Amino acid sequence: MQAAEKSMSILNADLSLRLSDDHDALAASSVRLLECIDATGSITQAAKECGISYRTAWQSIERLQNRSYEPVVMRMAGGRDGGGTRLTLAGRKLVAMFRAAETEHRRFVALLGEGLADYEKYSKFIRRWFMKTSVRNQLYGNVQVVSKGAVNTEVVIGIGGEDRLTAMITNDGAEEMELSIGMEVAALIRESAIILCTGERIPKVSARNRLKGKVLRCHEGVVCSEVQVELPGAKILHAMISFESLAEMDLWPGSEVWGCFKASDVILATQE
Repeated sequence: MQAAEKSMSILNADLSLRLSDDHDALAASSVRLLECIDATGSITQAAKECGISYRTAWQSIERLQNRSYEPVVMRMAGGRDGGGTRLTLAGRKLVAMFRAAETEHRRFVALLGEGLADYEKYSKFIRRWFMKTSVRNQLYGNVQVVSKGAVNTEVVIGIGGEDRLTAMITNDGAEEMELSIGMEVAALIRESAIILCTGERIPKVSARNRLKGKVLRCHEGVVCSEVQVELPGAKILHAMISFESLAEMDLWPGSEVWGCFKASDVILATQE
């Protein structure tokens, strides 16, 4: 009886769902944030309602945007009714789906806890299969082209809208991942691997990937600065540049900029 009660307490956790078959888990805290944004029309106010900082709230939204097939929130320009942030139709459907699944999840946990007395023994082993990464740029999309060469395989991935990126991986890696057209993958790019360029024309650099967007925000540091670039398809790139470069390029929110990175700097990941 005591073992069953102990299992019940361990299993009685908040629900998390995957945004799609291969994506990271969607937590109840993120859904709560979306609900507050929909109710208040403001990220700042929603963050206060949830008891988190604006930066934490924005990072949560950013992860949702980068992992979703289409935007879940939309910023509205000022006007007669004022500006703000609203949920898209996809965002509202996501919230409704989560809440419906949450109800069924509670029933499932109650039943599972009654018959799973050894959960605590194996829980640490199970958790080892799930990892987090420090790479901020995790862009999810679908494989559009797989071109195998003598040594390497070129993979083109659609990441939303008309945005596409190219990855160059080994043939062995491509075979192990069993890449195919339409397959969902995550593209990981280190912040320091991204070079920022300004100008109307496509930069003349050797990097295969040259994505145009607008500066969303800049976080200045003593030595390095982080620049967030929003792409047309709502995905967000993080670049780490020197403090001097930020000043020389005169980057401000709204500035048009190109995010450039080599195909060999893209790491592809998927789940079995």
